[in-house]
This record gives sequence, structure tokens and C-alpha cells, in this order.
Amino acid sequence: MRPWHLTISSVSRLPLFPNPEQLRRAVWKLSEVLGDDLALFCIVDDHVHVVVVCEEAELATKTRALTRSMRALAAVDLHPTYVRPIESRRHMRTLLDYILRQPGKHDLPVHPALWEGSCLLDLVGARRLPGVRLRISEALPRTTQSDALAAVGLSRAPLVAVSLEELRRLGPSRLLAAAAAASGAPPTLQGITRCEARARQAACRLAREAGIPLSELAWHMDITPRACRRLVARPLDEDLCEVVLRRLALEQRVRGRG
Repeated sequence: MRPWHLTISSVSRLPLFPNPEQLRRAVWKLSEVLGDDLALFCIVDDHVHVVVVCEEAELATKTRALTRSMRALAAVDLHPTYVRPIESRRHMRTLLDYILRQPGKHDLPVHPALWEGSCLLDLVGARRLPGVRLRISEALPRTTQSDALAAVGLSRAPLVAVSLEELRRLGPSRLLAAAAAASGAPPTLQGITRCEARARQAACRLAREAGIPLSELAWHMDITPRACRRLVARPLDEDLCEVVLRRLALEQRVRGRG
């Protein structure tokens, strides 16, 4: 097993995924195609960086699958995928910082820590994509969440989930936005996909635990309070609630730049 750096860029440097819903869909597809082989990734305006850990004999198959999936979703034509072996731990360390800083390098409209196309969210436990376990520790042993935070200019202090009291103060709108982002779901949460269902369910469970009236949350989601109560009653992966709270903690750290 060794790490490989794959880069896909658009023809004429045109935007690949011009709105948040398309970007989140591309992240989901990338995670579905590469799954446990992923170590790092970042999708910016006109190109995609991916680091995979695999045998050389598997590389061509994985590269074709990634290229096909991005071509199917992108709004523009793509150049052939460029593949480069990662030769050393020093090379990998440089690449970690380079990939995490891509949103800032390209002057994208949010802080690099909150860019939806970046794996930083997954590295610090602020997003959970089913089937993805970033293999950064295999490619770069002893890498920590603190290293990822420091790479984008934030404090190395551990990221601690916001409390339920803080969540109650933030309110239903912030909760829903964080639940969608933490699940990789479209921002509106109006669809029927698995990630949207998980996000709605986590939001309802957290609202009940924080003392946010379900009627308020229902109004924001354009569903009935009864539907919210049904969502609360369903089995839920409790870890997702923690991920939503960590997403809110990351947002607060970005606001304080600390």
C-alpha cells in the first residue's frame, strides 16, 4: 500500500460545482467511489485534489472510477486525471497542509475550515460521511486533529462539542444548518435522500434534548410537529448528534479565530 495524489481540473478552469448542493453531492459521490481508500481530498472551484492509499495494481481502476463519477456530476468538461506517487513522509506532510489550505489559496467565500468540499471537516469530527474512514494515519502517522486545525490558522486546542445549553441559545435555524452540513446533506433538507433523513432525525433529537420546542423546528423544516416527534422516536446513530455539536463548535472557533 502507498499513497497517491490524484488531481482533476476543468477545461478552461471553469467552475465544477457552482452551488452548495452540487458541491455536497460531489463530496458524497467521491466518498462512495473511493470509500476506505481515501486519505485526503478537497474540491475547490475548478479542480479536485484526492489522496488515496492503495496498491499500484488497483490505482488505474480507482482513478477511472473517480474520473467517471466527477464527469457525471460536473457542469463542465474535465481534463484527464493527473496521478502522482507520494514519495516520502515529508512529501505527504507538505501535501496535507497544501490540500487543507486550498480554499484560502483560491479565495473561496468561506473560511477554509468550513469549506464543504474539504476533508478538514471529516478530520476534526465535524462531518460524518457513511463508509468513509480517512486513512491519513497510514499515509502520515501521528497526524492529529490539532494538525488539521493549525493548517488553516486555528488554535490547536481540542475541538469540544457545544453544550446543549449553548445549542438552545443558537436556536433551530443554526441547528438545522449544522445538521445538514454534518451529514453532507443539501442545505434545504427538503429531499428524501438517506443523508437528509439522517440530518432531520439528528436535528429533532438534539432539539428535544436541548429544550428547543419541536414546533419551532417543525416550522423551519416545513413539516408538522407530529412528524418531528416521529423522527425523535426512530432509532438513530447517536454519534451523528455529537458530530453536529462539533460542527457548531468549529463554526464558533472560526468566528473567534481561536
